Amino acid sequence: WDKIKPLIDECDYYILIVGYYYGSIVDGETISYTQKEYEYALSIGKPILSFFIDESFNTIKDDNLSNINLFKEKIKDNGKL
Repeated sequence: WDKIKPLIDECDYYILIVGYYYGSIVDGETISYTQKEYEYALSIGKPILSFFIDESFNTIKDDNLSNINLFKEKIKDNGKL
């Protein structure tokens, strides 16, 4: 996180591409690194461009899609899609 946060601070946009794999959970937290990055960019007012990969695209998928679906709903609710 100490390496990722300054990169987000320096960038002009935070671009997020979301598939069907939630990713690694941050130690001691309940969210993935990707979701933590997204929430940080959102909190500092960084312009965000989010894209969802179509379900028909052949990609890695979690056995349980509940976390990724909740994350996608949060993105939609924030109007950042």
